[in-house]
Amino acid sequence: FTTQANIEKHLRNYANPAFSQHICMNEYGKNYALVSAIYSKDEYGQRITFTYCKKLHTYDRIKHSSKPIDYPVTADYFLDQEWLLVRAKPRSNLYVYEPEGFVLEAAETRPQKKKSVKLCAWREKLSVLRHQQALEGQKQREC
Repeated sequence: FTTQANIEKHLRNYANPAFSQHICMNEYGKNYALVSAIYSKDEYGQRITFTYCKKLHTYDRIKHSSKPIDYPVTADYFLDQEWLLVRAKPRSNLYVYEPEGFVLEAAETRPQKKKSVKLCAWREKLSVLRHQQALEGQKQREC
């Protein structure tokens, strides 16, 4: 991961080619889907911005009605500092999406832990690759 081209090539392996990078242009299901992974470089250093989205049900307690919504989560991984910033719009009354329909009495509130684990695993993989590249560079200098 030493050049922008290498990073972008690697990210394309995870992208869904059928998805538009615009969140509202895609159809989602009950599980998070990677919408985009974009590399950029700015005053904060190198960054990869991941955007995930899935369907959730929202429930209006006043109107006693529900509707499915697309719920995006954005994660910025700062390569130089090796830290992760995850953002999502805080909302109340969100429930796991059920394609068959929403029943308040049977509804589950949304779990958040699974996606954080996947992002951390990706971060660990990147750290291992960087360490391997550093070792290879050190071996070349010794020769």
